[in-house]
Amino acid sequence: MNTRFPPSERQEAEGALHAELRGVASDTPVILDFDETLWLRNSTEMYLQSLWPRLPAVLILLALEWLRPWCWLTRKDAVSRYRDWLRVLTTTLLMPWNLLLWRRKAVQLGPRYANRRLLGMLGKGPAVPLVATFGLRPIVEPLLRAIDPRLRLCVVGGFWSAFRLRRQGKWAALQQVLGEQTARRALYVTDSAEDQDVLDAVRHPVLARWPDARYEDALARGYIPFLYSSRGKRTGKQYMSQVVLKRDVMVLILAFAWTQPSPILAAAALLFMHLSFWLVYEIGYQENDVIGEQCEQAPTLASGYSEMRDRMDPAAAWTASLSIAAPGLLLLLYATDAPVSSGQMMHGLAALAFGWACYLIAARQAFKLYNQRQPESRGLLYLLLQLFRSVGYALFIPATTVGAALCIAHVLVSWLPYLAYRYSGLRLETPDRLLYIVHFLFIALTLGLMSRDLAALLTSQSAAILLYFGWRARQEAQIWLQSAGRIDEAPRGGESEKSQGTNQEANCLLGPRAAEVNATIE
Repeated sequence: MNTRFPPSERQEAEGALHAELRGVASDTPVILDFDETLWLRNSTEMYLQSLWPRLPAVLILLALEWLRPWCWLTRKDAVSRYRDWLRVLTTTLLMPWNLLLWRRKAVQLGPRYANRRLLGMLGKGPAVPLVATFGLRPIVEPLLRAIDPRLRLCVVGGFWSAFRLRRQGKWAALQQVLGEQTARRALYVTDSAEDQDVLDAVRHPVLARWPDARYEDALARGYIPFLYSSRGKRTGKQYMSQVVLKRDVMVLILAFAWTQPSPILAAAALLFMHLSFWLVYEIGYQENDVIGEQCEQAPTLASGYSEMRDRMDPAAAWTASLSIAAPGLLLLLYATDAPVSSGQMMHGLAALAFGWACYLIAARQAFKLYNQRQPESRGLLYLLLQLFRSVGYALFIPATTVGAALCIAHVLVSWLPYLAYRYSGLRLETPDRLLYIVHFLFIALTLGLMSRDLAALLTSQSAAILLYFGWRARQEAQIWLQSAGRIDEAPRGGESEKSQGTNQEANCLLGPRAAEVNATIE
């Protein structure tokens, strides 16, 4: 009887399994997949989810997802072959005590998620089932022992060599362990299409998805640093890479680190410090959305807010922030004024740490004050938040006039459109990257003229700033140049279609105030 059942037909598959069990001979081997079949969770993800302490485990897993080392090993099936194995191997080698902790946890987790319906059906069968899994032995074996000591692993991945089983395939491994003839006579139960090679080869294959089975990624629960910014506040906008790293951090590096005695150390220090700052800053993001949901008639919430709302943990965020700040402050100490003795280093580091903690507390309180005000009054308070994101770093590291001009430009590029939005209700699509150059040149030249020292602006720092933001603004500059023709050379007949469309959009957004606003602009 060679029956296969699509995963969606869950009840039909259970009935068919009953029929298969009634039809098999007494000497028929019974082989079960483990994850989401015999055990109703994924053992690898549950192990990774259980790692302690949680915060460093999360940071390691996030680093692995960013680096994707499994793609370095092969271009073919890299994720399925190497990802799970490398995640378990790396985290366990860095935190080896978790294998011992897992053995204790498995005593409760094994029976809790055991597939009792399947075990009940198999209890009436002719043989004690064997288990064949792509999971890792140190993870699966304690669970299996807790479920039923009679169950035996016949195919399982090794801690050091689990990738070989994936590469070999489960059917080839079963033949190697049981022999081809015995393996072909087997009843095989699985929920996974990855086992198609076994399903195609055995006499009694059953593919069934169990109603209570659930796959849950190791990072699907709890607090994860920077997750709220990227998925809860700015869903789908690559906010961490495009804004926090490529804009905020680069502004800090170009404004402060460029002129330090050890610019590379200073750049690394500022990276750590701003990531530390951002972990506290995004607490305010979540607080802002929660208050908006509770108090505003028409709150502006991202599509990922409802999913991410309860995953913010302020205590964990503060812990992560201070942990990330530690190497940054140490690097900053050496980058700006290398200590000559260990005593001097500890004194300087303690002073820096105290100052940085006060800075984070002040930033958090400023965001809290902002969130507690009426939306119409937040325009001016938003300026304070932007000062914390750049200008405030001058409390810890000195900057030149050029660096100061860049920081002020950074503040204005964010604050002015927000101010316009708060007072007009209109979200302006401004060429932000191009405005960085405009604001920077205006402020730097003004400061140079007023100090009678324009030569101070002709530095490698100025060149680096113009090159970096010029490259980022190249598309916006091209669009501006295309639209900057002489007005007397344009076709007569009034406004262009684009201008008319913009005004129509403004009319829809502003309602009765639109005519007044447009008249003021004109």
